[in-house]
Amino acid sequence: MKKAFILLSFLCLIVSCKEKEFSPEGPTDVRIRNITDTDFRNVNIKTSENDDDVATIPLVAAHSTSDYIRFKKAYPKLSISADLLVGNSLQRYTNANTDFTNGIIDFTYMQYLSTQRVTFEVYAPESLKLKISKLIPDEELVLK
Repeated sequence: MKKAFILLSFLCLIVSCKEKEFSPEGPTDVRIRNITDTDFRNVNIKTSENDDDVATIPLVAAHSTSDYIRFKKAYPKLSISADLLVGNSLQRYTNANTDFTNGIIDFTYMQYLSTQRVTFEVYAPESLKLKISKLIPDEELVLK
């Protein structure tokens, strides 16, 4: 009886020990929706701490959406900057206090988006900084 109990306990232990499945880090397809009345030009996107996860979109017209861009990994927040038409001239703003950027993002402790297609809605309020109004998960990305 004692041997049967030990054998049953050992069998239960083996069956219950399985490797935890984690979702993959990516790839993630990201697009930008401009919800302002101003065109965004030379939009720079950084979706993670990796130097490979950077892209530039030449133009995101006012009230339009860019095409999807594939990144190896992406997080719910991204670093984004753009050229905007101010007055009669197109001005480039970088990561200073008075720029059209949402600043530098710390990706530490963020959960990645995994294999999805997502849309970031972006606008430029009076503060002259780009803001992300919301992240919209469009669909699960089907990889073959």
